[in-house]
Amino acid sequence: MILALADFQDLFNFLVWKYIHIVNASIFFGLIFTSSIIEWYIYHEADMDFAQKYHVILESLDKKCITVSMTGLLISAIAMMNLQGYSLFEIQAWPWWMSSALINISVLGLVWALIDVQSQKKLAHIFVKASSRRMPIVKGSNHGEDLVLDSSATQEKRLAAFRKLYKFRMWLNIFSNAWIIYIFYLMVFKPN
Repeated sequence: MILALADFQDLFNFLVWKYIHIVNASIFFGLIFTSSIIEWYIYHEADMDFAQKYHVILESLDKKCITVSMTGLLISAIAMMNLQGYSLFEIQAWPWWMSSALINISVLGLVWALIDVQSQKKLAHIFVKASSRRMPIVKGSNHGEDLVLDSSATQEKRLAAFRKLYKFRMWLNIFSNAWIIYIFYLMVFKPN
């Protein structure tokens, strides 16, 4: 709301704001698309060790890059709207593509802030449980194999929860990628 009151849009012309919008949409799309591929691999391989390492990177990406790109999308959208003579507080005067784009950017930001953060917390919980329940490995069994003293039922439950959560995240990523393409179309091409 502070941005709506300030004349920040005068920092750049419309074309520069449009490119800022394109860059932010591309960063968001690229991160989510890459994440989709990695999470598809993790889901199909059920590799919890790789997933745990990836989760640490994902948390920092979400906190920094995705937050910055979503904020940049919203700021550039408001700037382009202001440069075209529309006020943030006079919604009834907006063309449909503008109101649709701003609503979609805001909702997508909330989806990532609420749903994605919750799924990351659940993943962290699964990883913490996995590392805290690891029992010592007994060397030198009858057949020369190492034995892990952990119940297979617990491992299977953890793996099932892990796969369910990653399946949800894959669908969230696909949905978000489609959504950002729609927002990009609305703001850049301004359909009538």
